[in-house]
Amino acid sequence: MPLSFLLTFLAVKRLGKTRLNERVGLLMIVGVWLLGGLFMMVNASFSGGGFRSNEGVRWAIQSILLSLIPVYTYILATYDGALAALLVVTLGACVVLAVQSKWR
Repeated sequence: MPLSFLLTFLAVKRLGKTRLNERVGLLMIVGVWLLGGLFMMVNASFSGGGFRSNEGVRWAIQSILLSLIPVYTYILATYDGALAALLVVTLGACVVLAVQSKWR
């Protein structure tokens, strides 16, 4: 996860020099924390969990809405075994944002 995050960040930064592009790192971190739970559930679906469970549509909708809460991303990352990667991505992006803000 940290490597794919870094490669995506660098690709977007090289794509163009717009005003929104200056804060792409912050937007990517928000995306990781808001959509991380959803993508971990999609990933679990391939091994029989996630959306393939027998709980029904109500459970799926409830899980999608819960995955928009950042704490839920933390909980799912803990159960998924991706907590270290989530923390590395978050701390690394915070360091990059701090360094970039000092260069301006």
